[in-house]
Amino acid sequence: VYKRQAITSIVFNRTGSLIFVASADGEITVWDIERGTKIKVLKGHEKAVSGIALNRSETKLASCSYDGTVKIWNLTNFTLARTINMKGGRVRSVAYSYDGNHLAVGLNNKSIRVLNANNYSSEFLFMGHRDVIYQVALTFDDHYLISGSMDNTIRIWDMKTGQVQKSFNELANFINFELHPNGKDLYIADATPILKIWDISALHSKPSEKEIVKNIEAPILRGEKEVFKI
Repeated sequence: VYKRQAITSIVFNRTGSLIFVASADGEITVWDIERGTKIKVLKGHEKAVSGIALNRSETKLASCSYDGTVKIWNLTNFTLARTINMKGGRVRSVAYSYDGNHLAVGLNNKSIRVLNANNYSSEFLFMGHRDVIYQVALTFDDHYLISGSMDNTIRIWDMKTGQVQKSFNELANFINFELHPNGKDLYIADATPILKIWDISALHSKPSEKEIVKNIEAPILRGEKEVFKI
């Protein structure tokens, strides 16, 4: 896949037959993987697209941009369905809830807004990070919101109370996190050669002491592996 400007985000559909490629030129290109053909180029953002997300039914694609907007694309005909002005500066990240009823949006103004994914009204506002929100996600039960920030912390918020349940503060230049399909292990990348794995399955129980397992060698994961149980 060739782009004239940097690729900023990619998302596959569940079968792996389609890939959505967002780029710094403000476009999202839809490719048929099996045929190697371009299906559609979604145009509308005025600045770089910083993140994209599919809802679980794969009927909608959400995109966010440095132009301060979130756009919703109808994937039955690849047309623009809605533009939402977030009024919080650059938008860095978007994520659908597992049930598809909410859309989380990470903003440059250090806040996270959760929108109703049907009428796009703002339902929840989460504030507490000290820097730009770089990544957002929801747990598979939609009970918790996970946010990663350039303040080098990851926070887990209770969607019902709006309170921070847990905070991971031991990062060196946060890069990315990914929730394992088992729903309990949060993999965290920062600017160290150590892949951190945070067990978030015990959110309702009392914290236990940190357990560190060192020098775990694997074909892909090399160096130290730290398992933080909470």
